[in-house]
Amino acid sequence: MKIGKILGLTVLATLGLLVGGGQTTEASVYTFSVVPELPENQLAKKAGYFDLMVNPGATQDLKLKYTNNTDHAVTVNADVTTATTNGGGEVDYEGDQKKLDPTLTAKTQDMITVPQDVTLAARETKEVTAHVTVPQAGLTGIWSGAFTFRDKDSQQHAQAASAGMAVKNVYAFQIAVLMRQQKDTPFTFNQIQRSGLQLHTVAAGQVNARNVIKANLHNPLAKYINDFTTVVIIKKADSDKTVLSQTNTDQQMAQQ
Repeated sequence: MKIGKILGLTVLATLGLLVGGGQTTEASVYTFSVVPELPENQLAKKAGYFDLMVNPGATQDLKLKYTNNTDHAVTVNADVTTATTNGGGEVDYEGDQKKLDPTLTAKTQDMITVPQDVTLAARETKEVTAHVTVPQAGLTGIWSGAFTFRDKDSQQHAQAASAGMAVKNVYAFQIAVLMRQQKDTPFTFNQIQRSGLQLHTVAAGQVNARNVIKANLHNPLAKYINDFTTVVIIKKADSDKTVLSQTNTDQQMAQQ
């Protein structure tokens, strides 16, 4: 099949249960662990991530408990990212922050700061403070991102190993951060169905040296869209005959 003969691509999205989401991974068997200390304005009281009810212009400190699980010093590297959606239809907290959608009105990394490097002595536990500043204009819907934590030494070793074409694992994990001004979504189900997914561009490309057709879906709402299905149909320019079709289920898309 020649790419030049492809005319159309149809994406049909079926929306299922539409609720906010967030995940965290805690590790205690590796070099370090980080546990969030949930504040009073936390909505999900038993969660392992932050789910904050905030007000316009508010400032707040978030507490994180770092623990070194080894008998030697460990430096924990931390950064903050905005939630994105990867090509597999999964929310990704380590997505390329340089390719965030230009319509995004707020970025998590602009609202939250955290010390970049914290060194822990052997078996030491330390409380680390992250600072939150909510935009004066406030937030509509749910805004999400995450803290990402890495062992700085293993990260540097991995970068050095990559130059020599060696394989080196880097231990990293995320603690999600959700922020909102109201508990329930401000968007109606009909509004989500009508505006929750928009098809922007379709183009030929490559992923892992394989020829693919890339469709850019956009979620303009500040809300997770969960459990949706995409049906892709590709036809030749001069025929209604389907030459390729694909269905993907159980997908999730982050805000904007």
